[in-house]
Parts: sequence; structure tokens; C-alpha cells
Amino acid sequence: MSRTAILSLLAGLAALCGFPRAEATVLGADTATPGTVLFNGPVMVENEIDYAGTTPLAAPGSGELYVTLADGNFPTFVSLQFALANTAGPLDPLGNAGLQTLDLTAPATIYVDVFGTTQAGDGLYTIDATFVGNSTSAVPLQSSGTSLAAGLAVLLLGLYGGLRSDQRAGTHATVTTAVA
Repeated sequence: MSRTAILSLLAGLAALCGFPRAEATVLGADTATPGTVLFNGPVMVENEIDYAGTTPLAAPGSGELYVTLADGNFPTFVSLQFALANTAGPLDPLGNAGLQTLDLTAPATIYVDVFGTTQAGDGLYTIDATFVGNSTSAVPLQSSGTSLAAGLAVLLLGLYGGLRSDQRAGTHATVTTAVA
């Protein structure tokens, strides 16, 4: 390899020093990725003026749970409320239809408790429950400056060793006098 090629290679590697560090991250709540849908669908109420129903949700880990309750207007409920609970009891106060959020620190089964009053015994409502897991912090990787220095050291040692072996290969000693 010519001296110019080696200098060009070293200059190119030195240009890479402009990247001081790298990080690996896991996609999570702070990115544009959607969450996991735990439940999304209509629930039909038939032949009940005063309705109470429960929908279980299995949250897979720590993160944010978003639960939306909406009146399907088929026919319209006189009143429609819900609360989030676990086996120990309510996790938030009873609220009107809309959005409720819950911060979770571990996997859990959460129950959506729905209470409503229908106009004539029938009604339709929808539950949309989405879980967005917490993102983990960035994992620092070795800085590219350190990687570059190690790579250059290996390259230079290899080149130096190759040059030395080429020089030694051309040198021969011949003994013409007998040793007494």
C-alpha cells in the first residue's frame, strides 16, 4: 500500500471523529410509535334501564393506560359514567364518559367499570383502551473517538509489522569462514 493511500485512509478515519458518541434507544412512549390496543369495540346494553358492566384489561408492564368511554348514541344514554379499578378497589373517581389515564408501574389487570342509565332499556357504548409502555433510557455505546483510536492503532501496527517483515525478507547473511 502506498504512503499516499495510507494517509488518505487515515484522513478519512480522522474525519469520523466528528461523531463524539453513539446511543442505542428502545422505542417507547416518547416516540411516534402507537401503543398496544387492549380493547377497542362496542358494548351493547339490552333490556336494562340501570346498567353496570365490567371490562377487564391486561396491561403488560409499566407505562400509561389510556381509556376512552363514548356513548354510541343508539339510543343516547341518559347518563354514562366509568371508573378504573383493580382487585383492591377503585383507582380513580367515577367520571363521565371521556378519557381517563392511569400510570402503571408493573403489569396489572385493570377493570373498566361502566355505569349507565338508558332511555328505554337499550344502549350502545364503546371502550377504547390503549397501553403505551415506558421507554427505557438510552444505553451509551463506546465513543467513536475511542473506537477510531483503537482501529488506527491496529492498522498502524499491522502496517508497521508488514513493512518490517518486507525489510527482513530481503536481508540475507552468508557465512564463508568456518568457525573454529
